[in-house]
Amino acid sequence: MRVSKRAIPTKAMPNPKFSYSPLVAYGGYLQTAGMVGLDKDAGELVSGGMASEAKCIFSNLRAMMDEIGLNNEDMVEARVYLADFSSFHNFNAVWDDFFQETSRGNLPARTTVGVSALPLGAAIEAEFSFFKEASKHGACEGCSNGCGQKDK
Repeated sequence: MRVSKRAIPTKAMPNPKFSYSPLVAYGGYLQTAGMVGLDKDAGELVSGGMASEAKCIFSNLRAMMDEIGLNNEDMVEARVYLADFSSFHNFNAVWDDFFQETSRGNLPARTTVGVSALPLGAAIEAEFSFFKEASKHGACEGCSNGCGQKDK
């Protein structure tokens, strides 16, 4: 059976500001688009700087993970972009809080880089990759990936 890419609708993620899919699945591989600290309800960047934006990103990410049945151990990789790399230690504290219940042997790979600017004037942007057997995550129900489940 052919596996195809599918955009995954989720109520947990803020609506995109531009033309892209916030979450896509390809079999058991799931990928978020770059996420900035958008308040889900207001659709605006949260105030308070990098740490507040990072907390918002992880809050939105957790809601999406809960909605489709993912956990921290399913995360394979994170790519993080900071507009001011001197705030790395603040970001790392938010990261450690998010992963406090995850054993050291199950942490995802991570790349963190400093950049000159981010969309919407954000201080941080992050994207996340997951892997979970397609038949075991809620994102692929009814898709052509062979799980045989109904649409949500």
